Amino acid sequence: MNRRRFYSAHLLLWLAAVAACSGPSSAELLADAETAVAAGDLATADIHLRNLLADEPDNAAGRALLGRIATDLGDFSAAEAHLRRARDLGVDTAEVRIALMRALTGQRKYEQAIDLFESGPELTGDERVRMLQVAAAAYRGVGELEESEALYREALALEPGSRAIRTELASLMLGNGRNDEARELIEGVLATDREYPPALLLRGEYETRIGLSDAAEQTYRRVMEIAERGDPSFGRAQMYLVELLLDRLE
Repeated sequence: MNRRRFYSAHLLLWLAAVAACSGPSSAELLADAETAVAAGDLATADIHLRNLLADEPDNAAGRALLGRIATDLGDFSAAEAHLRRARDLGVDTAEVRIALMRALTGQRKYEQAIDLFESGPELTGDERVRMLQVAAAAYRGVGELEESEALYREALALEPGSRAIRTELASLMLGNGRNDEARELIEGVLATDREYPPALLLRGEYETRIGLSDAAEQTYRRVMEIAERGDPSFGRAQMYLVELLLDRLE
């Protein structure tokens, strides 16, 4: 009996060792996460990375990628923590810097985002465009509208066809009372993509501002039809529509 127990115990230990060895390595988990990100499956990527960091909390590449995913998911506080940790671990790529600027801007830590922009290296290409776009939003947040517009225009000169940049510039103009200029930009975006939710949402804001209540209602309802529920445009359209309907009751 003792011998049977001895062999049984060793068999269990061997099975446990096999099970441990059969789990994915950190490199495999990171690769799986990157594959999921490329496929747009951020939830799955998040799971892979959390499994990786549970065993290797100082895995710099995993920490950086998780921070970028958290930024895309709108969890800006968590994103900031992950990205700062990644930088402490030696990862200070353009991707990490841009994501951290987005995370800070998302928390209205505009001055910190601006500091990152002003202290960072000179970027080129797509990275330069994205950094300019985030910096423009940060400058708008602190009320430096001329600087914000200049950065948006610089980004637009590098990527003239960008729907997002043209829409954000139009939003800046609309907020500054430049309704006609904003309308021209919005119409330009919608001429190439008639159902781009951020531009449609902004058109609804423009229509509300100039007193076209019925048109604005239709626009907001259209945004809610085509935007996913998790899309910020959906939530804002819903909020603006409620405000519009309540105003009619007064």
